[in-house]
Amino acid sequence: MAKHIKWEVSSDIFNSYFKFTVIRNPWDKAVSQFCYTQQKRPDLLKSLNLSENSSFREYLHKISEKNHVQWEEQYKFIYDNYGKLLVDYICIFEQLKSDFQKVIFNLSLNRELFELPHTNQTERKNYSHYYDDKSRQIVAEKYQTDIEKFGYFFESEVKDKFKKNNQIKMSVSSNQNFMEQVTDGFISKANKFKKEGKLDEAIATYRQGVNINPSFVWYYHELGNALAKKRLLDEAIAQYFQATKINPKSAWFCYELGKVLQKKVS
Repeated sequence: MAKHIKWEVSSDIFNSYFKFTVIRNPWDKAVSQFCYTQQKRPDLLKSLNLSENSSFREYLHKISEKNHVQWEEQYKFIYDNYGKLLVDYICIFEQLKSDFQKVIFNLSLNRELFELPHTNQTERKNYSHYYDDKSRQIVAEKYQTDIEKFGYFFESEVKDKFKKNNQIKMSVSSNQNFMEQVTDGFISKANKFKKEGKLDEAIATYRQGVNINPSFVWYYHELGNALAKKRLLDEAIAQYFQATKINPKSAWFCYELGKVLQKKVS
């Protein structure tokens, strides 16, 4: 955990480094860990008193009763005991490739020399396939703080919220099309809109995320980026400024704010 590393190496050394992490949708993460444990970690199965034939529901009940770093909430790895964020950049697993490129840029490294390998892959279906109402609630309760801090939703919740909100107009012709269009959480959905050039939809979605979780810094960063693309520079500056206010030590946020300020005066 970041707070333990900071204590071990001292605040001065810890603060001199650029620190980043990766977060993941808790419902997806639970399925991934379940499949990984079943397929590749017989030691963990044994520690849970489970077998290769145990169900996902049984697995969830067991990890809810057991304290182990493997099943710890993600926020505990990057916040201190006073709620202060200790890392400079949070990569979103659902968009890891692009986020990792930002890390490489921030560290002034050659992008061509760094490719993300995909190790420990397991065979599994989309995470929603593994859940019923009960198992979904178990994860919601165990990882409640992660879900609230990072703005994650279960797939069907995202679908319902977009249907009910007039700001976002979605055409869902089939469940398969929906699964292709809706990713995990507002930020991933908005980033997809932005990539497709649908800036108005992206901006509306980022704003929804801000309303739901105003302490999540990446909503402001990505909202600022979308606003800047529309040449709404004053609004973009305000969002980037809010991101630097939440995390003033982030070199990336300061760099992005500086870029927009430069456009404003040029």
